Amino acid sequence: MEKSKEGMIVAQGPGEEPVGWCWVSINQNAMTGDRYANFRSLAVSPVDNRSDVAELLLTAGLEFCLANGITEVVGRVHVGNVPMRTVYRKFGFDPTSLAMKLFLPEQDGVR
Repeated sequence: MEKSKEGMIVAQGPGEEPVGWCWVSINQNAMTGDRYANFRSLAVSPVDNRSDVAELLLTAGLEFCLANGITEVVGRVHVGNVPMRTVYRKFGFDPTSLAMKLFLPEQDGVR
């Protein structure tokens, strides 16, 4: 995180422990040269106002993107993480890809 600490946003009240963070990195498409932002991590502790904290962090992350001239933002989320998918949708994110995984059975102790 040191190399992109300017994109690290921490949710914490004065004198309190952190309750969440949003880590945004600015990248460049190697083929087109276009710059885009990647929400590398967005996490919130299981606090009472968890969804509010997530929305505040996402808002701060998007403000960081705008301040850096970014117009394309990518946020990845596990298919089973319905609360985060809901927050992304609330902010206008659209699903654009789906990764599918298959675990094959082990063969003679080899995985």
